Amino acid sequence: MSSKKVDPRVLRTRQLLRDALLDLIREKGFEAITIQDLTDRAQLNRVTFYLHYRDKQDLLTRSMEDMLDELVARAELAPLHDSSGEIDRGLEHLIGLFEHVAYHKDFYRIMLGKDGMASFAAQMRAYIEQFVYQRMDAKRQEGEQFQIPPNLHSRFMAAAYVGVIAWWLEHDQPHSPVEMAEWLWQLSLSGTLANLHPKQQP
Repeated sequence: MSSKKVDPRVLRTRQLLRDALLDLIREKGFEAITIQDLTDRAQLNRVTFYLHYRDKQDLLTRSMEDMLDELVARAELAPLHDSSGEIDRGLEHLIGLFEHVAYHKDFYRIMLGKDGMASFAAQMRAYIEQFVYQRMDAKRQEGEQFQIPPNLHSRFMAAAYVGVIAWWLEHDQPHSPVEMAEWLWQLSLSGTLANLHPKQQP
């Protein structure tokens, strides 16, 4: 992500177009949307649209990337073990993840719903999988041994996280971000610790 400050007017225009995109996906599906639909809904002209995006696919792709970058920045995935107070930090990060999803619930509900964008779900899993794998790989380089290959473990964790988030949104967020984070953290920690400490061979 770039640290360069973006003009607030540019941010507002992009937000208007992203909101229009979400509304129209909900109403008619992505394939049926035209640029005219987007500019009419956002109350902008076509010239303004093309100053920011090449086409509707570019708008969709960049909207997804922006949201996932924000997710990673807000809720860096939890550390792998509980030494030196890492449990508390990991739980805080997971709470941040659920708070981010709650704040952007309309976006995530559309993208992860039954009629959502499969490409977004796959991209979200890939983001989470990368962070889990990086942490497991760091532990492996420190001498930790695993019963399950780190790439398989990280894929499992990423799929579980996305699945739980989708369930939470599908059921209109029946539990708070803190509750969801605490429960998912307990499940994550038990599985990770089991993998970090292989059984002794007889």
